[in-house]
Amino acid sequence: MDMKNITVSVDEKTYQALQQEASRKGLAISELVCNSLRQLAKGTQMENPIASPVSTEEFERLRRLQDEVVAKIQASGVRFSAADRLPRDELYNRDAFR
Repeated sequence: MDMKNITVSVDEKTYQALQQEASRKGLAISELVCNSLRQLAKGTQMENPIASPVSTEEFERLRRLQDEVVAKIQASGVRFSAADRLPRDELYNRDAFR
């Protein structure tokens, strides 16, 4: 098999983690990375990074279910409003809980 070289730069922490994982599996880092890239290339992620992990039919079923739930909430009279939310500074006011 004709192999192509690529160069990848990683931070020290990532390199150490790769080194440990490769050692645990009895592989060289390049083999570990190559295996991971092969797995990535097999999936649909390589073809379309935003591809849905569910079928079109399942997506439509979930959309209908969501629409039903929203309709039930609206029919019950419950209202959701951004005005009902805490302001950001109150949300993160940790002194209020002490």
